[in-house]
Order: sequence, then C-alpha cells, then structure tokens
Amino acid sequence: MFQSDGLNLWQGNRQIGAEDIAYIRTLIERFPRLARSELADTLCEHLGWLTPAGAPKKEACRKLLARLEAGGEIRLPARRTQGGDQTSGRDRAATPSVPIVSGESVQCTLAQLGPVRLRLLGQAHDVAQCNAYVERFHPLGYHKPFGYWARYRIEAADRSLGYLLLCGAARAIEPRDRWIGWSARQRLANLPWVVNNNPKNLSCRYAKPCEGRQTVGWRRN
Repeated sequence: MFQSDGLNLWQGNRQIGAEDIAYIRTLIERFPRLARSELADTLCEHLGWLTPAGAPKKEACRKLLARLEAGGEIRLPARRTQGGDQTSGRDRAATPSVPIVSGESVQCTLAQLGPVRLRLLGQAHDVAQCNAYVERFHPLGYHKPFGYWARYRIEAADRSLGYLLLCGAARAIEPRDRWIGWSARQRLANLPWVVNNNPKNLSCRYAKPCEGRQTVGWRRN
C-alpha cells in the first residue's frame, strides 16, 4: 500500500523520504545492469528494510520501485524475460511431487495421544510433501500462500497428524480493524504480527501449540 500524507510517502509501514528516493535513484544509475529483483534485494539490505523475523521485504520494495517509476521519480531497468514452464503457480504447486500415504485413522483422546508438537518445515522435500497432502485431503485443495508464510507438521510421538500453513494477514478488513481500534498508521505498523491460517484447516484443538511459535520461521514467496 503506497500512501502520501502530504509531506511523506509511505510503502506499507515504512516512511519513504526524499533521501531514500535520491539513494534509490543513485543506485540505479551506478548499477544499471542489476535486474529488478537484484535491485530490490540490494535496497532491502542497504536500507535495513526487513520483516520482524529479519527477512528482506522484497515484495514491498518491488512495489515501491514500481510506484516510484509510475510517478516519474525513477527509471527502472527493462524487465528480463524468462523462458520455461508458463504453468500458473497454482497449478505447479498443486501437482504432488511426493508419494501420498493415507495412513491409519487415529481415534483416541488427546491425553492418550500424548504431547502434540509443531515442527517447522524448511527443507524442500518437506514443503512439497505438505503442499501435496493439503491438495489431496483438504476440501479446498492447496493454494499458494500470499505474503509471508510458515509451514508446520503436526506430530505426536512417532505419528504425523497433519499440516498447518500460516500466512500474513489481509491488509485491511474493516470489521477487524474497527474492533481492534487501529488507525491506518497503526494497522500498517502492527500487521506483521497478525497471521492467517491458510487454508482454513486448523482445528481448535491444535491452536494452543501454535501460540508463541510464529515469531520464527517466516519465509517470503
């Protein structure tokens, strides 16, 4: 979200001053061969534009660059075309790349099952397995999460019980923001601390182990 309050420009919860724009313009002029993605990576690093978990806010930076160009403030390098598979991200992600095993039904109380824990997934194989299982067993199938995300496997003893996929909160939901009492500026500042369950497949019985774990493991698409 790109906003102006008459004196300053805002991209998300970051104020963009004249010095920032001048620096961006100078960087583009000095390194004209940088691709747009490389330019965004470099700016995030040099400007310290990071998520609460310390990851670069690449998407927000790319949006800022596009808006500055549209406003005549900068001129970005030409887009680089990419060949290869043109299948949509939804279709690629939904294609299972690992074997799927239904497993046995678990019928017992939580006390009988033992401690339930969430294991953060980071390896490519684990992520692909999570996507494939959600696509196969969730009524809504798998949809690529937007913004920041974290995948967990729900485990107890030596059993895998399911998967949990969290992603960043929606930018603006009027009933939510009105109930919390956020101003527009407070909403932009606090949104990184709000998460969504995506898709909506988390039973309330698994909500408790999830508390306090979202401050680590966030990734960016």
